[in-house]
Amino acid sequence: MNDLKDNFIISEAGSDNSLIAAPGKPDGKNIILLKSAVPGKNYLVEKIIGGHGINGRLNAMGIVPKEVITVVFQTWGGPLTIAVKGVRIALGRGITHKIEVSELSSG
Repeated sequence: MNDLKDNFIISEAGSDNSLIAAPGKPDGKNIILLKSAVPGKNYLVEKIIGGHGINGRLNAMGIVPKEVITVVFQTWGGPLTIAVKGVRIALGRGITHKIEVSELSSG
């Protein structure tokens, strides 16, 4: 049986950092947080959830919406290593909770 929560993602909204449920499959895309990504797969950055500081930091690393990234390595609770524009970058777990991605088809 299809679980209703599978059709939604949780996203921060407003200045009070409250959480809202938003449809998780716009345009047929399955959007997930980067923390849940699988090593060896390519993903498209859909959205960065955060303010100017985190957006500026990720922008400086080349992690921006519509950019393709590859998850290289992931450990339980440790940093997640991605490849973006030919460079490997290790991201802490906190920041991976703020990046929404969609999986690119392998075909």
